[in-house]
Amino acid sequence: CPMLQALVRNDMIAAHNLPLGVYSHLLRCSPKPLLSACGLKTDHDPRLRGCAVNNVTLSSAPPVVELDPGTGLLRYLPLSADIAFLRGTAADEMGNISLSEEAVVADILAQAYFVHGHGGKVYFQVKRCVSSELASVDVPGCLVDGICIVSDDDLHWQTFAGKQAEAALRSRQKDTIELSSMVWPELKGGRRHVAARASEEIKRGEIVNLGLGVPERVAQVLHEKGKLAEITLSTEAGTIGGIPLSGFQFGTARFPDCVIPTATMFDMYDSGMLDVTLLGLGELDRNCVNVGKFAGRFPGVGGFANIALGATRLVAFVGRHLADGDIEGETSAKFVKQVESVSVNLNETKAEKIMIITDQCVLQWFREPKKIKLLEVHGRKVQDVVDSLPFEVDTVDCVERKYSLRA
Repeated sequence: CPMLQALVRNDMIAAHNLPLGVYSHLLRCSPKPLLSACGLKTDHDPRLRGCAVNNVTLSSAPPVVELDPGTGLLRYLPLSADIAFLRGTAADEMGNISLSEEAVVADILAQAYFVHGHGGKVYFQVKRCVSSELASVDVPGCLVDGICIVSDDDLHWQTFAGKQAEAALRSRQKDTIELSSMVWPELKGGRRHVAARASEEIKRGEIVNLGLGVPERVAQVLHEKGKLAEITLSTEAGTIGGIPLSGFQFGTARFPDCVIPTATMFDMYDSGMLDVTLLGLGELDRNCVNVGKFAGRFPGVGGFANIALGATRLVAFVGRHLADGDIEGETSAKFVKQVESVSVNLNETKAEKIMIITDQCVLQWFREPKKIKLLEVHGRKVQDVVDSLPFEVDTVDCVERKYSLRA
């Protein structure tokens, strides 16, 4: 919400930004605190900003996270809420809610019992109310205080991208639509080059998460190569398998194998079952990555922190070498001496391999010996790329690859 972001930027309201996986798990474990390694040595750490995103929060708002002295982990404090506005597909006369046609189930059940358990009110918007028994009940009526029936699809969007519900977002019947006829958003230039290069890092049989921005377009490249069936793509919103969608449909998938709650997906990520993640790149310095707050914008950290810490074989930060500016033709550096906000500290990750992939180069970050190695340059001279980076890199055995726009 741009208006809400403006209030935060101008210090007019206090605001905290928790990692999405932490938030999801806090809903589930309330009223107990949550111990987690997620957020250590980042802006979520109370020794830095403690999840505060502006100065008024630091000076006046009560803390949401503490350092646990016994374990050295972060202790995220219990949340509270007074009201929940949620969405479902159908309700029956007892107030039971079905999510049968929703693109994701997110944390809807957890939010309902969390707010109800705190003495708050829970309201649902649904498409219809049925007099017969629902085929499936996802939220019991005892947790629901009110229902609003909105049968008009123009007011009941399944995603932010359009007004009409798309059956393929919940259907497992892949033969209902010819996949080869799918219409994808245009992918060209540097973004195609980056997505194609990133796709080369994925191995057959792996479980993969694709982040927002250029990484989400890797699904399109894999589809064009006929390799989607060789891997399992997932999103933190809860989709497993299928074809993850991009843009304002991000978080959904056509023909998913299943759709699970967000908290359950983060259980999987946190437990080490994620092989590879390709994540976006807002800012990067020698040891830290920022996607939550930069260039006057506040997109928030989302599931970025949990996912980067959870992947076991490869974490790759993927994006353009330069950021598009507010003025047409204007660009700004993504590689900086010090990031504005720390979303992930690379020293806390556990993946075997950490990479940065842009339209100009490929870098690898090493723990031991601690260094950043320039592996490839794309369509530029090695020294030109070195000069664009504000930190020292190892250029031994660097390969100059021809810049190609073909996937």
